[in-house]
Amino acid sequence: MHGMKEQDIINSFNEIPEEGDIWFLISKKWVKKWKSYCGVDGEKSDDHPGPIDNSDLLENDLKTLKPHLLDDAEYTLIPKASWIELVDIYGIIEHQVPILRRVITVGSLSKREIIEVYPPKISFKRHGSDEIIKRTFSRVTSVEKVHEKIRELLKITSSKTRLHIEDSVDAIKMECSLDENSIGSTQVLVLEEQNSDGSWPRSAVPPSYDEATKTTTYKKENQSTTSFMKSASNSTSSYSTRSCYDGMANKTKEGLCGLSNLGNTCFMSSAIQCLSNVPRLTRYFKKDEYKQDINKDNPLGMGGRLAEAYATLIKEMWSGHNSYVAPRDFKYNVSRFAPQFSGYQQHDSQELMAFLIDGLHEDLNKIDDKPYVELKDSNGRPDHVVAKEAWGNHLKRNVSIIVDIFHGLFKSTLVCPDCDRVSVTFDPFGYLSLPLPRCQEVSVICHFVPKDSKKPITKYNVSAPKDGCFNDVLTRLASMVGCSAKCLVVTDVYNHRFYKIYKGQERLSSYSERDDLFVFELESNSNGEVEYTKVYMRQSSSKYSSHTLFGHPFLIPVEPGVTTYRKLYNSFLHAIKRYIKPEYLDQVDMLQIKDEVKQGDGDPEINDGNIAKEETKWFKLVTVNSWGSTVLRDLEDEDEPLKFSTDACYSAEWDGDICEKYAVDDWSQAVLRDSSMSEKRGKDRGMTLAQCMSLFTTEEKLGEDDPWYCPGCKEHKQATKKIDLWSLPPFLIIHLKRFSYSRWSRNKISGMVDFPKRDWDLSDFIINPEKSKWDKRKLTYDLIGVSNHYGGMGGGHYTAYAYNHLTKSWHYFDDSSVSESSEDQVQTNAAYMLMYQRQDMRDHADGDINFLNSLTSPRGIDHRPFSYDTEATSSNGHHNSDGPSNSCQSSLSDDSEDEQSMMDTS
Repeated sequence: MHGMKEQDIINSFNEIPEEGDIWFLISKKWVKKWKSYCGVDGEKSDDHPGPIDNSDLLENDLKTLKPHLLDDAEYTLIPKASWIELVDIYGIIEHQVPILRRVITVGSLSKREIIEVYPPKISFKRHGSDEIIKRTFSRVTSVEKVHEKIRELLKITSSKTRLHIEDSVDAIKMECSLDENSIGSTQVLVLEEQNSDGSWPRSAVPPSYDEATKTTTYKKENQSTTSFMKSASNSTSSYSTRSCYDGMANKTKEGLCGLSNLGNTCFMSSAIQCLSNVPRLTRYFKKDEYKQDINKDNPLGMGGRLAEAYATLIKEMWSGHNSYVAPRDFKYNVSRFAPQFSGYQQHDSQELMAFLIDGLHEDLNKIDDKPYVELKDSNGRPDHVVAKEAWGNHLKRNVSIIVDIFHGLFKSTLVCPDCDRVSVTFDPFGYLSLPLPRCQEVSVICHFVPKDSKKPITKYNVSAPKDGCFNDVLTRLASMVGCSAKCLVVTDVYNHRFYKIYKGQERLSSYSERDDLFVFELESNSNGEVEYTKVYMRQSSSKYSSHTLFGHPFLIPVEPGVTTYRKLYNSFLHAIKRYIKPEYLDQVDMLQIKDEVKQGDGDPEINDGNIAKEETKWFKLVTVNSWGSTVLRDLEDEDEPLKFSTDACYSAEWDGDICEKYAVDDWSQAVLRDSSMSEKRGKDRGMTLAQCMSLFTTEEKLGEDDPWYCPGCKEHKQATKKIDLWSLPPFLIIHLKRFSYSRWSRNKISGMVDFPKRDWDLSDFIINPEKSKWDKRKLTYDLIGVSNHYGGMGGGHYTAYAYNHLTKSWHYFDDSSVSESSEDQVQTNAAYMLMYQRQDMRDHADGDINFLNSLTSPRGIDHRPFSYDTEATSSNGHHNSDGPSNSCQSSLSDDSEDEQSMMDTS
């Protein structure tokens, strides 16, 4: 290396970004190959990484970043100095533009620096025009600056102009950023020019921000959905924050209201739909009962702003007047206090749910002054005594409706492996994150390329040991196709070339599900060994003289010292027969015969009427670099054996017109799917929710990096730990941990989880000895909500199923769309988060119940005692219908750029 050592560059990847700095995106594939070449992560490889190639991150134009790329899985962010060093040494692929991004600061109260990988592409147009222009801006750019840029692009110099959001009455705060106005890629900004008489083209004057956030209603005129009310002659007209102009003759059912997507906000919509269908919580906000509990002085809260924003949203969703609403103000408040959810990238619905549960609790916590509470071990005391103490201590610091309806109590048991000391503590929780049973095998999808060109290329799903190597894959594939594993070579094909050729002993952990694996069956040579060379496919364009890669590459068997140009040509011609149009297959055979005759002593004038006496070639062979981008040497058609090396690459240079005439249009049509592709293997095997619960409560050994300090041994130990459920809340949130992370990969477990929809009896999982005295309905749960995630780690889409307690039916929520569903449709392999309701809660789903009376009293005066009695009484004398299983719940608490300039180096 020049100025920096390899390890220095790798260390720089973890530098803390500072506002205004420039960072660069670089392909994770190239970085892995570079690390292997440098030997920084283990054994040094001789495979040179070549110039920096970010083509897997870019669209076909090699200028636009692909959407939904995953950090540290598909790309790595590196600082400017490291990028310059790597480019200086290795260069960059021709025609590629460096991908640079700036560091910005997001959040208003809780600020943090992030690298803006996906700045929003804002759409705008002139009022009255259908022509939409798009430009990329940083999300921290003020709307004022965006306004100026739009005027410049539309070439407006004199007239007075203003902006509004199409199909919305939401006011825009010009001095605030795009992010603070919740303006993203899905909205269209409309520029209005003032009329000569001082009026504006749009019929309604945009309301002030305060007016726009009032929740009032209006009727739609008999016009299109983009029209607005005329308010000049009607002083009583007012506006709603919603972007819904349904004009329905009858009210929609309360709660059957979609949430419009503001730009990758489906994760938020999915979580909110599940949470809003918790009857107790929705009634509490809808009826303004929360107002008496707002805690504006809690340093852990948000001054009540999150609770207010959630209440406003709930009132709109449950008003019965809206088919959908645009949750801009709510998103703004979430982003303000939790910058990790700012911007318009995809996020996790469960992470948002955890933030809402915790944030709403702190905004509504009735405890003004939280006392210090010492955590105590059991020291041999009975469990029920320790549990009662733990819950009582928790209530000294946390009292809210969130605590009452969402939180339960764990029993945590630690045992020292040396002195057998036992430590028992009781810890509160707000939701359960359940692991999914790990399968011992993984599915490896690969294309099998038989040596016999009469047999089609076939796609197989090969099951292999999770901790195995590629030899395991080849052995199992060989048994499936009926050949010898010794004749198989597995390759990673990317962008029409070989990205990597795997060695049999390499671990499967180095393989990603996104890799496109081709396994070639090769003929062994006279010595019984398999030797091969790489051949790419390139064709010329009718417009340009340059050649471009197409199809997929091939491994062609060779014998060093024996294989000539003609032999290599014929071997390759044989391999591609499966891609030649049927009417020309006989010509392939004649070309091969003619070549063989020319090499031997036969008659060179063989002619079947289809082949001219003059020699005809469909392509020529040349040597190219490992990337297939540059011709190194033209080859002569002579009888001398070719000289092969491990790095040698050849290319079949096709004339574009000849290729179009003889080859099939779509080479992928020649690929068949084996029946194994339809089988559920490895990660796709089903599992039950009970199995997930059992795995969650299974004893485990702490890791080396997470030891426990044993008071008996006076040192840290790898103790055994067991989690048990002491009590569960009235509404139980379950998170299925589908996403797994390791040093080398990030994967999604997409198997079906069989979860009960009614009468889920949790008696076997609750260890509280008093449960035998409880009402059966306090041990049994019904499903009321499901948050779904479709897709993989790099992106996807969230939807939700929810049970409406008013209609007594299930509905499917997909952003702004709401449709009726049924109970038997809610279970899919997309289920990611489940919401359950204890059966005793459904009796009072929407009525005035004594339980809520205590919650609307002044903060800090209704600390309900811990009790094992079936009938518990609150401190204000009201009957507590939640009973003992609810008595142990607690808190979780804890400047404008166009797209081209964003790609340029600076």
